[in-house]
Amino acid sequence: MNPNPNNPPRMTPDELGQQLAYLKLPYMQEHCEELATQAAEHQWSHVDFLARLIDQPATGPEPLPPQVH
Repeated sequence: MNPNPNNPPRMTPDELGQQLAYLKLPYMQEHCEELATQAAEHQWSHVDFLARLIDQPATGPEPLPPQVH
């Protein structure tokens, strides 16, 4: 546990990617760096960044149309 919650440890993008891979979160692993860049450019809050990062995995991909045989 971090002894000082006001000064959390920094994590590099590579370390974050490794953690997401370990947690088996491929969508987040693939998109975290791109979304982090957008978050910095647009000054998103941490909550907004996280919400956008989990949005696609939570809603799932677009369903495929039924196949006609």
